[in-house]
Amino acid sequence: MPRMRKRSMIIGIIVIMCITVFAVFFRANNHGQAELELMPGVEFENVELVGIHQGKRQWELISGQLRQEKELVYLDQIEQVVLFQEGQPKYYVYADHGIWNRDQGWLQLNNNVTVDDQAGFHLRTNRLIWHADEEVFKFTGDTVIVF
Repeated sequence: MPRMRKRSMIIGIIVIMCITVFAVFFRANNHGQAELELMPGVEFENVELVGIHQGKRQWELISGQLRQEKELVYLDQIEQVVLFQEGQPKYYVYADHGIWNRDQGWLQLNNNVTVDDQAGFHLRTNRLIWHADEEVFKFTGDTVIVF
């Protein structure tokens, strides 16, 4: 009987060790995957972007933070966006946040969006979308326009 008890204890210890090793390995592996999924593709600080479409400068943007995830570029702490018309600055835009999709040719600005030109035009809205192909911007939400 003592021999049987000794074998049972040894087998029990081996089983517990295998379970412990498997649990530690599995937890470490899952932790590493979770970190990779949360990390952004690219992240920059204090960025100046220039949007060019068909060889023409369409907009310039100064942002405190830029984070790219796949085809979308997330912009935070936007200091200024300048929209050009026929190569000259036309509108000066300010916003808190933005999203740029280079592949589809649009720039969306969100929260406290204001647009000014040098001729007295002023627009304040919640969301503004600049479409590069059409060279127009569209706005949604509560909007105030002053001429």
